[in-house]
Amino acid sequence: MSALEPVTLALIAALAIGLAFGALAERSQFCVVSGVREASDGKGTDKLHAVIIATLVAIAGTQALAGLGLIDLGGVAPYLPPTASVVAVATGGLLFGLGAVAARGCLGRLTVLSATGNLRALIVILVAAIVAYATMRGLLALPRSALQAVLPSDFGARDLTQRIAGVAGLESDLIRLGAAGLAGLAALTLVVLGRARWRLVAGAAIGLLVAAGWTATGIVGADDFDPVPLASLAFAQPLAQSIVYAMTATGMKLEFGIALVAGVLLGAGLASRLAGTASLQGFHEPGQMLRYLFGAGLMGFGAVLAAGCTTGQGLTGMSTLAPLSFVALGAMLIGIRLGIAIDQRLDTRDRKLVTAVATAARR
Repeated sequence: MSALEPVTLALIAALAIGLAFGALAERSQFCVVSGVREASDGKGTDKLHAVIIATLVAIAGTQALAGLGLIDLGGVAPYLPPTASVVAVATGGLLFGLGAVAARGCLGRLTVLSATGNLRALIVILVAAIVAYATMRGLLALPRSALQAVLPSDFGARDLTQRIAGVAGLESDLIRLGAAGLAGLAALTLVVLGRARWRLVAGAAIGLLVAAGWTATGIVGADDFDPVPLASLAFAQPLAQSIVYAMTATGMKLEFGIALVAGVLLGAGLASRLAGTASLQGFHEPGQMLRYLFGAGLMGFGAVLAAGCTTGQGLTGMSTLAPLSFVALGAMLIGIRLGIAIDQRLDTRDRKLVTAVATAARR
């Protein structure tokens, strides 16, 4: 019996990583948007802390792999491109953040929810994926190219460890191992001091899945003749690829991201059914659907400009310590916070309107 090819092993690993992410994210309600919203509303910071811990663990695992020479982060083109426009990345991040609030979740969370019977989430990820593909190769490629041509620079060509090593005159691998140790210690401290221990541990496990993704593509999938492109957890491009693959499977190669999405859907679906939380949910009225579709469009276009979503840039990109990932994530967080502020103002206006109508009716 012949051994499986590295590319096949990498796809199996992607499916397993997706299964784990789907189950963990469904049970722990892992989501950047809801984490920021709950913190903003004074409802606690457990979800936000879980996201921070996931990011720190992702950095620790990824930098340890790179510092030990097991993977080469120089090949991660989306996060460390030769040239890139900071303006385009920041604009994309801002649009994505606004869209995520309008659609009530980022692409990772909505992919998980769609597997539990949430039809709103299913519609959003389908529309976002179509818009993302149109931005990459379709009608929206023109405005995308125009924005990416604004002030291009080599800002993102080297990660932070390489920049620090150049200034300090040290080996970048030593800096990577130091960064891994500091990030790991910070994550452990937050878990130990935190209250919702299960949610925080789930966040740490999700961070480890980022390192598992790099391992699957950079080590397990290593092949001199048919190498697997270095990749890990992400949703914007994989969702778009998954839709295209579903329509043209015979003319398209099965890739890591497609297997990952399939695993997430399966893992989240199984977890919700075992827990008895799966249920069909739809739109309540046309205005709600319009808002969700608007958010989906912003996320699809913004994710391509920002080279990732809150998972692709916020976890996987940040794990590489790429400068552009800091820009993208920062812009996304600003967009999320701005979107929440807009929501709060609209809610206040609606409540005042309801009160005024009720008062007039009593008179």
